[in-house]
Amino acid sequence: MALYETDSINNARLTNKIGHTFSHEIVEGTLIHGYNLGGYKYRWFRDGLSDYLAFRFCRIVAPEAAKEYFVKDRLSSAAEFAGKGNLLDWRGNGPIERVDKGKLYGDKFIYFNEVGQYGRSFKLFKDLFQENEDGLIQVLEKIEREENISVEKVLDIMSEVTGEDIEQLISEY
Repeated sequence: MALYETDSINNARLTNKIGHTFSHEIVEGTLIHGYNLGGYKYRWFRDGLSDYLAFRFCRIVAPEAAKEYFVKDRLSSAAEFAGKGNLLDWRGNGPIERVDKGKLYGDKFIYFNEVGQYGRSFKLFKDLFQENEDGLIQVLEKIEREENISVEKVLDIMSEVTGEDIEQLISEY
């Protein structure tokens, strides 16, 4: 997309895209490469936290886009699909042959991205950390210090920091 000083439409589109999409991808890349949270098992964490931090940034650089993209779209999607499918099982983009071979999965909440997982994972992080920024920093610091991180360890860390049973809480989203 060309961007010229006089082209206000492109400026607005680019600012909105930077606010919600690019910032999400930067955070997600950091979680994969800096915190060793790659792979499908961490999808709920990466996408939820990436959306939450992108929302916080987007409110500053593109407040209207933040309202539309996150508050209207993501949170309405979270409400529509609340409690349907466990976010810990979320694969997206179809089965993973080496993992799902021989399993009778077919559940749309595991293999499709358009059934509320982004909204539900965003809402989880928003609910947990909007009023607890220090808790989020503690979670990330503890994950970063782990040499052999696992999903179980991430869940334990989040439970310890928040005082919630995170695995049970996730099942409610």
